[in-house]
Amino acid sequence: MRGLVRSSATLTREFPGRLPAGSVLTVEHHPPAGAGGVHLRPDNYESLEMVLVPMAERLKPTYDSYTVAVTFENLEAHFERLEE
Repeated sequence: MRGLVRSSATLTREFPGRLPAGSVLTVEHHPPAGAGGVHLRPDNYESLEMVLVPMAERLKPTYDSYTVAVTFENLEAHFERLEE
């Protein structure tokens, strides 16, 4: 997976990461046609923020939030769909 830092400025930065086994994520917005992946929100967003987002990013005054970005290929290979 890769994470994207969203800042209050109009830019994003990417960082590598590895989700803990058993993490539950939700697709909040369906990707547009032709997209290569999807952005997901972990159910335990706040606690994973401390694990995934580099401290240097979290400490920047412009830091706003993060998202988990996963390619469709990795989604199929490494994730399990849970029914509601």
